[in-house]
Amino acid sequence: AKQVAAFIFGHGEMNKDQRGIKTFEYRSFSLTIKDPLSKFPENFSKEYIEKYVKEFMEGVGEGLDDFAYTYHERIFKRWGNQVERALNILKKDANTRRVLISLWDPQTDMESSNPPCLDFIWPCVRNNKLEFHVVYRSHHLATITNEGKLVKGEGALVPNLYAIATLQQKMSKDLNIERGNLYLTDFSGHLYVAEK
Repeated sequence: AKQVAAFIFGHGEMNKDQRGIKTFEYRSFSLTIKDPLSKFPENFSKEYIEKYVKEFMEGVGEGLDDFAYTYHERIFKRWGNQVERALNILKKDANTRRVLISLWDPQTDMESSNPPCLDFIWPCVRNNKLEFHVVYRSHHLATITNEGKLVKGEGALVPNLYAIATLQQKMSKDLNIERGNLYLTDFSGHLYVAEK
């Protein structure tokens, strides 16, 4: 997160979002993560990351927060279990390009005050490894001070990548293949600037 924050602080554009929050934004920001599960994330408590992953993977805590959605509900429930359907297709044809886990609801999300930031995951098997290509419409990567210093425990990049990589690991085990790279694209990768 520190390198990402430094890059966006140095190369992004400063503006205010629709809520008046000062941000540094870099559009169409892309990142390749070779092994996001190799070490436990820094700057976040283990309890927080584990709770986030449980909500993402199992729906634990759904309905208890003020969020209009959870990723788990959209991936596993709203339109059926998309992971199970994706696995069934990949088991039949590992070379397919047609598997897409979608979280965007075109009926409601454009007018919603709280649409999902994560919009789709394209799982594909290449070189006998399960790759994940992940697209965020909007991604609060981290929070920084006015001087560009990273605020610890803030932002969604680290918990999101850890949860998504956990799903990738589960799917690769179900397919009995290795987990490959995780490719992230953020249409709006941004940093919030902490107000003093």
